[in-house]
Order: sequence, then C-alpha cells, then structure tokens
Amino acid sequence: MDFMLSEEQKMIRENIRDFLEKEIAPIANERDLRGPLSKEEVVDFTRRLKPFGFGFTPETFKQEMSLVNYFASYEELCRVWCSLAAAIGWSLSSLSIIFAPPQIRERLLPRLNVGELLGAFAFTEPNAGSDTRSIQTRATLDGDHYVLNGTKSWITNGTIADILVVLAIGESGARQLFLVDKELSPFQTRELPKMGWRACPTGEIYLDNCHIPRECNLIPQVLNLFSGKEGGESLKEYGLDIAKVPPRIINLLGKISPLHFLFSYFRTGLAIMGVALCQTALDASVSYAKERIQFGKPIGRFQLVQNIIYEMLCFTEASHFLAYHSVEAINEGDEGVRWISSLAKGFASEAAIKVTYDAMQLHGALGISEEYPLERYYRDARILTIGDGTTEIQKLIVGREILGMSALG
Repeated sequence: MDFMLSEEQKMIRENIRDFLEKEIAPIANERDLRGPLSKEEVVDFTRRLKPFGFGFTPETFKQEMSLVNYFASYEELCRVWCSLAAAIGWSLSSLSIIFAPPQIRERLLPRLNVGELLGAFAFTEPNAGSDTRSIQTRATLDGDHYVLNGTKSWITNGTIADILVVLAIGESGARQLFLVDKELSPFQTRELPKMGWRACPTGEIYLDNCHIPRECNLIPQVLNLFSGKEGGESLKEYGLDIAKVPPRIINLLGKISPLHFLFSYFRTGLAIMGVALCQTALDASVSYAKERIQFGKPIGRFQLVQNIIYEMLCFTEASHFLAYHSVEAINEGDEGVRWISSLAKGFASEAAIKVTYDAMQLHGALGISEEYPLERYYRDARILTIGDGTTEIQKLIVGREILGMSALG
C-alpha cells in the first residue's frame, strides 16, 4: 500500500524496518519460544522503539494524529515479532489515565511519558467472549467509589499491566468502561499458556471487591472531554491538547459509542497484523522458490509452486486493501467503520492462516522447524481468527450493519 504513503512516510518506514531487522528480528524467534515477556522486558522494548512512534504518551496529542503513519509502522513491527507488537499495541489502555481524576493522572503521567506504564483492556470473561453483552463483571456504586467484582480471561498484558480498562455492567445496567490503577486497587492474575503469541503475556484477572474512584467511570469522562464540556483546558498543562485531535474523529465519537470505536480500532490492528504475516510469509516463499533446487531446477519453475505464489499474493494484496481501508475509515470518521473493520479483520485473519500455511508447505521440513520463523508465523496467525471476535462474529457484524438485521436477536 505504498501509494497511501508520502515520500517522507516511506522514509520513516524504511528507517523502522532497518532498526527492526538489525535489533529485534535476530532475537525474536529464540525469545518467543521461551514464553511470556516480563514487565521489565516490555518496558525496555517500548523505550527502544519509542523514537519510532511506538508506545503511547501524551505526545500523541501534541500533533495532528495520523493513523496511517502509526499502522504502517505497526505493520513493520508485526512482520518481525507479533508477540511484541501485541504487548505494545494493547498497552494503549495506559493512555486512559488522561481521563482519570487529577490525583491519579498526576502520579502516573511521569511514568507514562517515559514508557514505563503498561496497560491492558479487560473485556473477555470465562463465559463471555464474543458476546460482550453477557459479561458478569459488575461495578456497584458505593459512595465515592465503584466496587468491581468479576473475572476476566485471555487478557493481553493482563499479568504485567499497571492500568486496566475494565468492561463491566454499571449501575444503569449498561456496559461501561472503568479505569483500574493496580497500585491503588490491587487485583490478582495468573498466566494463561497459548498456541501463538507465546512471548506476549496473557492472563486471567480476578477483581475481588476492587475499589476505584467514582470518576474512573471512563465513558462519561471521554464524552465530556471530547465534547468540550469539561476537562479540556485543565489537561493542556500536561501537554494534552484535545484540539489537536482531528474533528472527524471527534465527530465519529458522536455517531458511535466509545466502546464500538475501541472495537473498530482493535479489529483494524488485528487486520494489520494479518497483513504483516501474509507479507513476511510471502516474501520468504518467493526467496525460497528462487533458491531451492529440486529435480535440477529452482522449485519456482514448477507450475504448482507458481500457483501457490499466485494465491498467496492475491490474499496478501486483498488484505492490504481491506486493512488500510479500515485505517482510513477511522481516520476520516466514517460511521461505517464498524462493518469495514470487521470485514478487514475477518478476511485478513483467515488470509494469514492460509498464506502462512502455504508458506510452511512450500518450505517443506524447514517450514515446521522451530529454528525458522515460519511455524511461528502460522501459530501467530491462528490467534487472529479468535481474538477480539471470531471470524464468524465478524460476518454477523457485517451482516447486521449492511442488512440492518441482527442474527443475534
């Protein structure tokens, strides 16, 4: 999708690619096999990548936001190491402290600014995955505090997060988002082993009478801030100028809820990861088909191999277009972003499985060797069709948005 990038943006992306190939790619395979990254490791990687736009700090609001820039960089990181990309990408929740009460914001902003504050979105539960309306976590108002009770499962960064954004049922019976600061409101966690994203910490979280300030109900705070009702001027002293957020994104928040905005953002990120896995598997396969000699000639000269490359290229290019169409939909405030992001996530996730599978098949025994990254690409791709709504759920979302009829009742 180079045609979407300016020459300056292309140069920035090349610089990121060079850094990642030299500093991250050589260690990714071996480190991924050893399991979840520690908090210290994620912080260290975040700091090293911060000059390239990774990690989330108030600087995000000091200049016009460009999601195309960010996601183009994110694609490069995903091509090298999905586990690290997931850990850094899902730490976006740490930025929620800008909507927190002053006593929390002032204490945590210094850590956020230097990349030391890690976050997690705690939405999924043991009995509520794709069906987020069935969540059982409750937030009960008790004076000046909410009391949270519930269990969250398969939470990216759950075991290392300082900040949680928790999806819970509030006093009105509606889904709300609550900010939980672990230092003030401790919670327990345990690691959950999984097939892909092996180095990305993933945990179960236990909220047992977890007390948080009343002002940590985030959705009202977000809507008030972006509507200009309160908070905008006071935040400027922290370098957080909401006026720098493109009006089209603010308008979008007036058309869809902050929760649906987040879902669209997550699904776009997973679509970008699918694109990255497709592209890196395709690149490896093209190189291998030119170099591998069988029956006296490069295997790339065989018709079946050329057919495999053709199909891999088709799925990769189609995923590119859909994923960056979703990026643009967010950037331009397109209210169709819910179905656009679901379409992109659903297609690119399934494409990543096919393309990485074909790459393994083309490489033969090398494809299943843990000494090479292809089997890691395949395992990482398999995560994408389940996380943040299965492919089947994405199809139902698209159907509902396009037909105006829900299959879920």
